[in-house]
Amino acid sequence: MVEDLRGTEDCPWINLRFDLDAIVSSFESWYTDMRELLDEDIAVQLQSEIDELETKHDSDVATLNQSIANLVVQNQQLQEQLEDERKYDNVDKDGTIYLYTRPYDPTTDTDIP
Repeated sequence: MVEDLRGTEDCPWINLRFDLDAIVSSFESWYTDMRELLDEDIAVQLQSEIDELETKHDSDVATLNQSIANLVVQNQQLQEQLEDERKYDNVDKDGTIYLYTRPYDPTTDTDIP
């Protein structure tokens, strides 16, 4: 046996009255606000990532420029050292024998007493 208890003390009627247009309008307003907020957050996040990449790029470029400058200085020093070595090389012709002579340098000529 099934007894219908709707509308009784055991199962009272629930009478809900609501304005569907107001609910839809409220939801659309909330959705628009959330979308704008998310769009702003995403824009801020993307700009932050762009700034980080630019900072890293600038840092990498500065490091590379410093490395290049150091290599240029090192190259100039090596060129000067090479020129110093070459200016002491003299070739004296003694018949068909060529002798390379250079002044004595105690820092490099350690075999000579």
